[in-house]
Amino acid sequence: MTDDRDADEVVRFHTRGVRFPRLIGKTADGTRLPGGPYTITQVVATVTVFIAGQWTRPVWGGNGLTSDYLALVAVAVVVGFALRHATFGPRDPVTTAIAVIGLYLAPRTGRLGGRGVRRPAPSRVTAGPRWQLATEGVGTDRDA
Repeated sequence: MTDDRDADEVVRFHTRGVRFPRLIGKTADGTRLPGGPYTITQVVATVTVFIAGQWTRPVWGGNGLTSDYLALVAVAVVVGFALRHATFGPRDPVTTAIAVIGLYLAPRTGRLGGRGVRRPAPSRVTAGPRWQLATEGVGTDRDA
């Protein structure tokens, strides 16, 4: 019979020295792509700026299709490269936003087995005073 104290215990410590940013832009063998690797924040911000600029092009554009898109691509790339040197603390802002959205979309009672936990329906409790008649010899320990 084995003792529980003899079993190996796995302990993991996660410190700032172990945190590595999630990167996009490396090939399978680990070589860098031009200008890369890119963080998730850079990619999301570049795509967001490009899509927002494309939706608002009637407001700021009008100099021709080619010049408008060249300016839009240039602004999106500058925003992406500027975010390379930005620090946001210990967590990535995209990961933080996903966690906050998940928090607000989760059911209030939590999850169990991937499904929302439902509270049981309220039930009426019927109770009343209970009377007990004293019988002879019960509770008469005065002689002791």
